[in-house]
Amino acid sequence: MEGTLKLRKQLLLPIAVFAALLTVVVALYSDAAAQEVGVSGSKICDAVTPLGGTVTCTSNFTNLTDDQSGTLGPRTDTITAPASLAGEEGTSPTQNNPVVIAPNASSPDETWSFSIPNDPELCGQFVTDTVSATLTLEDGTPLPASASGGTRISCADLTLNKVTADGVAQSGVTLEVSGPDGATDVFSCNTDAEGSCTIEDLAPGSYDVSEPTPPEGYELVDCLPDPVNVTIDGPNEVTCTNELIPVADLILNKVTADGQAQSGVTLEVSGPDGATDVFSCITDAEGTCTIEDLTPGSYDVSEPTPPEGYELVDCVPDPVNVTVDGPNEVTCTNELVGVVEWCSPGYWKNHLDEAENAAEAGGFSLDDTYSEHFGAAPPRSPLGIRRNAPTDPTLQQVLENPQWYGGGAANNVADLLSAAHPDVNFEEGDERVENCPLN
Repeated sequence: MEGTLKLRKQLLLPIAVFAALLTVVVALYSDAAAQEVGVSGSKICDAVTPLGGTVTCTSNFTNLTDDQSGTLGPRTDTITAPASLAGEEGTSPTQNNPVVIAPNASSPDETWSFSIPNDPELCGQFVTDTVSATLTLEDGTPLPASASGGTRISCADLTLNKVTADGVAQSGVTLEVSGPDGATDVFSCNTDAEGSCTIEDLAPGSYDVSEPTPPEGYELVDCLPDPVNVTIDGPNEVTCTNELIPVADLILNKVTADGQAQSGVTLEVSGPDGATDVFSCITDAEGTCTIEDLTPGSYDVSEPTPPEGYELVDCVPDPVNVTVDGPNEVTCTNELVGVVEWCSPGYWKNHLDEAENAAEAGGFSLDDTYSEHFGAAPPRSPLGIRRNAPTDPTLQQVLENPQWYGGGAANNVADLLSAAHPDVNFEEGDERVENCPLN
């Protein structure tokens, strides 16, 4: 069956070229007579015959001799192809009657007919039919002759239509059917400007319909009917419908731990719903970028390479559920790592506004006493004693009067403020390095 179906498709072009007409001329030459003698045969059959139908052909022979009449003997009609029909004979009411043909004259037309079996394996095949005879000249010279013609066996045609969900025709789309009746043979066609195409000469039976590659941005909704039952009488027609794949945009934001935008950072999402496809964008000057046309679903969020000196704290939400209606937005936060920063007592003394910001961020006040944070009042220097400095000064008093309480107490307050300020990467116990980022 598979080989027959493939042959059927390959024969379509030659069939159109032959136009069901094949003439074989057999010519014999007599050296003794030193003149041209021979026979020309012609046979014309129906170009197309439906499966289970009857083929009708007409044939005749021409006596090509110049001076001798000939008697045409019995004509035999034999199918020579395809192999499954080889040897079958057509019938003609005059095939056994001798016919006298004058020089350069033709025999009367004879009509032949034979039936095409209702065998689906014959669909699309070309049947070759040959009439053979012998023309005997007056001098007894036998001139064998033959004439061939043929017909294409047609079966069922299937029309396939392709439209969008709103009924607009889609051209240039490949549609396929496989079958019949569970067979794995595949037949296809490409839709024209009207969104239609036809697969010819299908054997009757049930076929599954598919669209291997929908147009970009579309997905197949259904093909109706599917499977389709193809019959000789038809009508055989299927309509396949596509709809736009729903998509959504996802906004990604990138900030530092204190909310400062980070530009030039690549953020990625993978998905949806466990898929490994990766989509990315790079943040602009506002620390924002957008990934467009994502298929709705759940996506994991990541930052492949944080900026130097930073590491990713988290992305919220992660995973993110992207929906058509939205809003779809994620914020990823980085924090400084590895580089210890510290601002000295002198910096805080000269920048009390930043000291107040640090205290506010840390949830305390510069008016808090030193002992509230360090468990005991700082020792006073001799100068502090002479100047009657407060015995349990505030944090601000220690910063403003290091000569009264010594460098150790001032450094402790600087540690407290550096650790509290959101833009200074310092933790209690870190080594003090004079590299205040606030300068």
